[in-house]
Amino acid sequence: MSLYPCSGCSERVPGKLAQIYWAWNLADNSRVAYKQRLCMQCFMRDVWQVAIDAQAQVVACPVCHAGTVDDMDPVYATIYCPGQPQIDAEMALCGPCAVEVRNRAQAGAEKLPDRQGALGGSSPPPVTAAQAWAALGLDPAVRVPE
Repeated sequence: MSLYPCSGCSERVPGKLAQIYWAWNLADNSRVAYKQRLCMQCFMRDVWQVAIDAQAQVVACPVCHAGTVDDMDPVYATIYCPGQPQIDAEMALCGPCAVEVRNRAQAGAEKLPDRQGALGGSSPPPVTAAQAWAALGLDPAVRVPE
């Protein structure tokens, strides 16, 4: 029996659930992310086909197949299915389909804290030049005799 109920159907099923990490940027460029746990039935119904179509058509909506070269509302998913390699899906959705996919992504999902200070993902803390030299055991103020 799974430790967690499925985010889609709320059932506890035998075995592990698929975990999907969803992310997208809002109109104000703030990032939102959700974690969803789905049984295989809910995963196949709500995620699988969209993720597969997103990989096949780079600049077309994977739901309605309309061209999205000039106007897209992207959604990103990292998918972990039990016993399978990680799948990264970049979905170039049209506006109406993005709303539908995002609503499905939020169903029973856990909202994740913002780990991104600015666009582009999390980054390491800034290191000053003095800290970099000190990490090498050097002092830039001391000159080496020539």
